[in-house]
Amino acid sequence: MKKIGFIYLLTSFCTICSCTPKTNREIQEVIAEVHNTVTEAIAEVAEKEIKPGDIRLDKELLYDKHTLEDTYPYKDTTRHFQWEKIKERLALLENIRRKPAQWCILQNYKNRNGEAPLVKNFKRDAYKRIADTLGVERYQGIPLFLTDDTLTAERYGLDGLLTRHLGEQGKFTKVEPIFIGGEWYAPTQYIKLIPDSVVFNRAVFVDRHNQNIATLERKEEGHWLIRSMNPATTGQHRPPYAQETPLGMFVLQEKKTRM
Repeated sequence: MKKIGFIYLLTSFCTICSCTPKTNREIQEVIAEVHNTVTEAIAEVAEKEIKPGDIRLDKELLYDKHTLEDTYPYKDTTRHFQWEKIKERLALLENIRRKPAQWCILQNYKNRNGEAPLVKNFKRDAYKRIADTLGVERYQGIPLFLTDDTLTAERYGLDGLLTRHLGEQGKFTKVEPIFIGGEWYAPTQYIKLIPDSVVFNRAVFVDRHNQNIATLERKEEGHWLIRSMNPATTGQHRPPYAQETPLGMFVLQEKKTRM
């Protein structure tokens, strides 16, 4: 509609103007200036990203059992839902929807796609398992290679991470994991494409610090409904068995009626 209006404006403008050489030159300068101004305005609107402050949250609970308040007592202290941080992630999801891209998942649950090769620098963690220097384990890990070195992996990625698919080159896929950032190569066997028809309309936020979980559903751009607010129990770092819940931005891959 903006392009049509712009063409109509130019047509009307030219119709009412005289055609002396000097006036015509001035008209062309004005037209060029108007064209540049409108083009910049259109580009600015198109590229404007949604900010956390643009996100609106409303409570419309669908699950109302064991519901917590925004801030609630816990033993001798208080806990709360970190709505500002949640808005930051929702803004990221909104901007992801706006920008056309091919999305995929890093996938290697229970090493189903093969045990990842060793990275350049590895160690034995508190669980006696191999991990990279950032603490990400080889088990269920996805090898990530630097874009200029596909001989030895640099680090591991976590199973389920939301990732931007940047194209395939031979046996590798160039990827950009949202939580990790940066561009990497990963063997294509560890990549699961997300169909173009998939949109991100629901989000689950697990807060390790406050031990709570919130689920939200998108109503329209920038407007999300809070569907539940409940206590959660995440994993703890207690070798040799108990292991903490990893941080990241994951895609739901499997649903079960009960654990």
